[in-house]
Amino acid sequence: MSLKKLRKIKERNLNSDGTLGCSVCHQFKSPDNFCRKDGKLTYGRCRECRRSEYDKWKKSNPGMAQKANQRWKDNIRKQCLEHYGSECIWCGEKDVGMLTLDHVNNDGNFERKNLNVYWTWHHAVKTGFPNKYQILCMGCNAYKSWYGKLPESKKKLDIRIFSLSDYAKREK
Repeated sequence: MSLKKLRKIKERNLNSDGTLGCSVCHQFKSPDNFCRKDGKLTYGRCRECRRSEYDKWKKSNPGMAQKANQRWKDNIRKQCLEHYGSECIWCGEKDVGMLTLDHVNNDGNFERKNLNVYWTWHHAVKTGFPNKYQILCMGCNAYKSWYGKLPESKKKLDIRIFSLSDYAKREK
């Protein structure tokens, strides 16, 4: 083994049996217990040590932690909207605050209970944007959950603005 390779192994705290050593707790653990990005190890700390350090930081910096969490959520949401489209597939609503991630097969309850999915947007990114999700506005999503189908009257090209004068004509 070359000297360069030995240095890299020592730097990563790689044990001969394939386990890695945490730079904080100094325990050897399987590589699955360390964070990865694009298949490469990103930190010399195990997940548990990173989590405990983050929890300490979060307690001492609540305002910054809240902003960081919001940025993370906004980024996840942005990724989903870029992939699935940034408007309601049914009525064409484009207000980002009104858009939701809908389960095409209405299996959201199953997903939350059996797969222990906390936040669907994050789950979609984590699983590689599967085709079981679609973007709907809150109105179309609520209608679909109540009636089991999307409303007939809100198709993209059939949108008709209802005015007070139309309402007055109906009353007669």
